[in-house]
Amino acid sequence: MSLQKLNSNDEAVAIKMSAEYSDLNKYIYMVFFIDKYNNCLIDFTFVISDDYKLLNFLNAYTDLLELYKHIKIYNRLNNNNSEYLKKFNEVIMNIMSEEKNINNIIIYQSNNNNISIIDIFSSSMSRFMDFHIGVFDVSSKIIDTNSVRLAIENVNKEIEEGSSMHIANNNNSAEQNTDNNEPETPSYKLIEASFIVDPMGGKSINDIEPGDKVIVSINSNTVEENIIYLELKGKKDKNSKYLVPAEVLEKTAEEKSIKILLKLIDGYCCLIEEIEPIKLKLFSPNKDIKDIKDANNEENILENKDNTFLEKIFSKFNMFKLIMFGLGTIIILVFLAILYVFYFQI
Repeated sequence: MSLQKLNSNDEAVAIKMSAEYSDLNKYIYMVFFIDKYNNCLIDFTFVISDDYKLLNFLNAYTDLLELYKHIKIYNRLNNNNSEYLKKFNEVIMNIMSEEKNINNIIIYQSNNNNISIIDIFSSSMSRFMDFHIGVFDVSSKIIDTNSVRLAIENVNKEIEEGSSMHIANNNNSAEQNTDNNEPETPSYKLIEASFIVDPMGGKSINDIEPGDKVIVSINSNTVEENIIYLELKGKKDKNSKYLVPAEVLEKTAEEKSIKILLKLIDGYCCLIEEIEPIKLKLFSPNKDIKDIKDANNEENILENKDNTFLEKIFSKFNMFKLIMFGLGTIIILVFLAILYVFYFQI
């Protein structure tokens, strides 16, 4: 976006809104854009989930256009044609179809009045969530309208290209299966990845078989890779690459190399070719997936240990002060007794 001040007809209100329903262990996360000049909704997207790792992932984004893209593609991969989401879509459309609501949102945003923005949505969202009360959080920005429309167009193109590729792969598989009378094979998109080498405890690539699970490294700069990382509960290495488990589907030994096809999540695989007879790091659930609750428990244990250590120090310190106070009192009493005896002897 240009650093120059935008004209009023170039401005769009971008709003991020989340509502957590602790009683249901669910949350709603929504991003929408409003054209200030034409007083109309440009587009919106949302996700309803109980996956709080996804919530933390979304909260990490301050760029609302990127956030919009992540939610749209996440829904395309996980919630496509969901009747539940279609009903909530109708709830939001009913709110945004009223011109007064659009006008009020623009005014409230310009005055930083987030509470009034929440009031526009809260009652309808409460009814949708079986009258449970949500804890809301709202933030907003002013963005160039053209940037918003271009971002939306690019996301839609990316989704359409993904759908087209999926249909083409399915058609090719169907034609091959019709000719060969073989069962249908699933289509997938290839993600760039590389093996993690473990010279000491790994398994030789020559001995790897379909069904084995190994650790692979993927980059972390695309939406798909972020989704894979979330679903597989992977870890990051020192170079901010994602380390995730992958299941061996096929292994092909050629004259000078070995090619291995691995499944990441449904619809996504990686094909890795290796020339050297390396040892691959096998996947171990206890070591390679760190649950958030376990991490919190470890932190609490360490904190309790620290507190216990400090308590011991302070308890010893208090005992030391008590002993010194007692010795000081005895010395004073002895000194007074000596003065008393010396005075009466004189």
